[in-house]
Amino acid sequence: TPTPRLLRRQRQMCIRDRPGSKRFVVVARGLPGILELDVKGNRKGLTLELQRIGDTPKLRAGSFDRSGRYLLAATEQQGIAVFDLKEQKPVGMVDLGTWWGGSSGSAFVDPEYGPVWAVSSLSEPKVAVIGTDPKRHPQAAWKVVRTFDLPSGGPIYTATHPQSSHLWTDLTLSGKPNIASTVVAIDRRELIGKRNTLRLSEALPERFAQVTAIHPQFDSAGSRVWFTLWNRQDLPSGIAIVNDASMTVETVITDPRLITPIRTFNASELAKGR
Repeated sequence: TPTPRLLRRQRQMCIRDRPGSKRFVVVARGLPGILELDVKGNRKGLTLELQRIGDTPKLRAGSFDRSGRYLLAATEQQGIAVFDLKEQKPVGMVDLGTWWGGSSGSAFVDPEYGPVWAVSSLSEPKVAVIGTDPKRHPQAAWKVVRTFDLPSGGPIYTATHPQSSHLWTDLTLSGKPNIASTVVAIDRRELIGKRNTLRLSEALPERFAQVTAIHPQFDSAGSRVWFTLWNRQDLPSGIAIVNDASMTVETVITDPRLITPIRTFNASELAKGR
């Protein structure tokens, strides 16, 4: 199937299965607005139809809110753009003042503001939480309702799960010694956001003493979190599996083929379009 010309030279794209439809939403890094991709046809042949939604500043990455109606995406101009997929238009811009959203955000239910979407800062040691429920919580919709301070700057990815009380984040880009191996679990049930830290370099064998941890990813049950581990060229990379409740390392997966892995994916969540 020929690739639409607009996407042929795109090296970085965030592709999401749109909930409740057979379409995909594409956030192409460096392009304004989002793209909706409709795949039609059968085994004998497929056609791709592409539609642009919105004329916003250039985007980096994004993901859906809990309802699947809205998509929030970090822009290259220090803000978060909000798109309404039902109405096929942008409906808001959250001005955060600094660089945010190196990756997709995480959706969960806040005890005070209802459905929200959390995103980490690329320039400050913070996680911002944005309200995403204009119907039941209109006063909080498309606004920062709370922020969580982190022990250091440099977070890229966040992750949460309906069965977990934690919002996890890495500190991959931290310039402080040994902090890049630290991961943070924020208790999202508490309004103040109690934070627990786990320094993986101290919980792993000595050969992982200088690792950088990146990209938390929950398993399907929400009981374990997987972190990919970057190491020196002469030492093994790997994947650490952390127990969400006890915040302890259960095992480390190593293999000669695992060379600086970027991230892991939960196959069951991908099948659901999350």
